[in-house]
Amino acid sequence: MKNWISTNYIIAIILIVSVILRFFNLFEIPFTHDEFSTLFRTNFSSFDDLIEKGVKIDAHPAGLQVFVYYYKQLFGDKEWVIKIPFLLFGIGSVWLTYTIFYKWYNQTVALICSSYISTLQYTVMYSQIARPYASGLFFVMALVYFWNRICFEKRHTLFNYTMYVFIASLCLYNHHFSALLAFVISLSGLFFMSKVERWKFILCGIIIVMLYVPHISVFLAQLQIGGLSEWLSKPTPIFIAYYLFYLFQFSYMVIGVISLLIIYSLCDFNKQNYFSKENLMCLIWFFIPFLIGYLYSVLRSPVLQYSVLIFSFPFLLPLFFGGIKQQGKNVNLFIITVIIGVNISVLVFQRQHYTVFYQSIYKNILKDYNQFKSNATISIIDAEYSHRDIENHYMKKWNIDSDFIWMDAFVDFMSFQQFLKQSSVKYDTLYLGAVFDSHPLIVPLIQEYYPKIVFEHNFVSGTTYLFTKGNSSHDITSVMDFKSNRKGWTKLETLSKKNVRNELCEMDSTIEYSPSFEIPLYQLINDDDNYIDISVRIKPFSNKIKATLVSTLDTPTKNIDWRGTDFSTFIDSSVVDTDWVTIYHSIKLSDINIRENDIKLKVLVWNPHKDHFYMDDFKVKIRKGNPKIYGFFNKLN
Repeated sequence: MKNWISTNYIIAIILIVSVILRFFNLFEIPFTHDEFSTLFRTNFSSFDDLIEKGVKIDAHPAGLQVFVYYYKQLFGDKEWVIKIPFLLFGIGSVWLTYTIFYKWYNQTVALICSSYISTLQYTVMYSQIARPYASGLFFVMALVYFWNRICFEKRHTLFNYTMYVFIASLCLYNHHFSALLAFVISLSGLFFMSKVERWKFILCGIIIVMLYVPHISVFLAQLQIGGLSEWLSKPTPIFIAYYLFYLFQFSYMVIGVISLLIIYSLCDFNKQNYFSKENLMCLIWFFIPFLIGYLYSVLRSPVLQYSVLIFSFPFLLPLFFGGIKQQGKNVNLFIITVIIGVNISVLVFQRQHYTVFYQSIYKNILKDYNQFKSNATISIIDAEYSHRDIENHYMKKWNIDSDFIWMDAFVDFMSFQQFLKQSSVKYDTLYLGAVFDSHPLIVPLIQEYYPKIVFEHNFVSGTTYLFTKGNSSHDITSVMDFKSNRKGWTKLETLSKKNVRNELCEMDSTIEYSPSFEIPLYQLINDDDNYIDISVRIKPFSNKIKATLVSTLDTPTKNIDWRGTDFSTFIDSSVVDTDWVTIYHSIKLSDINIRENDIKLKVLVWNPHKDHFYMDDFKVKIRKGNPKIYGFFNKLN
């Protein structure tokens, strides 16, 4: 052992770092939403129910569900207990990366690649999540290990073939993308074998397919589900650029180190290693799954996301570093020290992994509620469907009462407004716990009755607020009160004088579009996570008005976003022609791709049926958003 450590002490350091980064504060690592989904779908009394009700309704193979189903029966369902196997899979992937690339390139390349697998948030975070990503990464690298033994080292033993079949089957049952990569790897092996060996390999493929036969009915049932079109958008042509930026932790320091290593390799380039069959395999094994996922997402239904590329991620690294020649131990130690030092500092301080990832919104919604509840506070929690199951889990675990109101108890925004109006008479403060998919109109509606935000606690995937009466926490960016022309608004002279009088704007059968507010987006917002809250007071002469409060985001060449709030959202049958009603509309910029240049915001009222009503106090406000809400996958502001 001492001899091994003296020879391989650098990879020993990398492995120790892997353990520390993944196991740090183990008992405080929370379940994510998807982990809860996995856990809840194992609460069945029979294996048949597990498959029918827990697997077929999902879009993933049965492997993870079946494993967790039996594993928790043996060891329990505490967070740290469920996560242990996946933490070990993540560490094992580091070792396999080193072993494979040591054989294919040299020790220096192997150390560099394994150090990135060890320390990047991408691989650290997914090792801490009990989902099929760390396991799939481990299975794929183990498959390549035995593939290399059979195809390149020509070690055609029964053990190697048996392990290859077994691990390939695990890839198939783990995730559809790990299955896809296993197919690509197996197919590429046929090109490096003699005829006799090829038939053995084909036989292995037949056995693998036979082992998958029991799962075909499950796969066909899941195929009907399609992709993730309800919440996942189609990738754009620059998806790969964003993916690379995400991989390297949105850090110019990390990118700088990688760039220096590439330049260093070019100064004394190892052509034999870089233009080798091994590097060709890395190129194919990374890009084929990406291209298939991209084309399927664009042409049929979205499935491509960062997580599904983790299985092929290790094969991207030699495309950067495969040309580096073998270095001495001191140089290797220096390179690895720099990589580990930079990556960990970015992981801890810039990405704030051990703060952001460890703070569960589901826990903190209840913790903040429990802390601030009082006789003077009314509480609302906006957590629908599976989110509610998670909250119920913690309420039962911590013995927290349910003296709050679920947001989905309100059938529409009018009933919510009525509740707020009544509550503001009885309660001085209002608490709101909201997950990431809460409707952006909820906060501006609350602020009509509780304008001041006492606190706003931001977490990944959600925010908690405490509102009170007092001055508003947000400044009005612009308001058109129809007294005079205002900056950013179209001139009132464009309307007939009869339509703008007594400091009101009259919309009638002659007007389809109201005066509009237009401004370059960069002049309006501070951060990409801002909200734009818009409101207009109207006096309708009918309760059946079909006008819409509209916002658009456009570049000179295309529309980025169009959305509108129908007046009917806030006008019910009880409204009479003496009532003034406020129409609200909000834009959550963090849900929109605003990385384009020269984006302009335009706000107006569209009156396609030429309905009759008055308008006044047309307001545009900017509200600070949650910079952490998508912090796992976006740059933290």
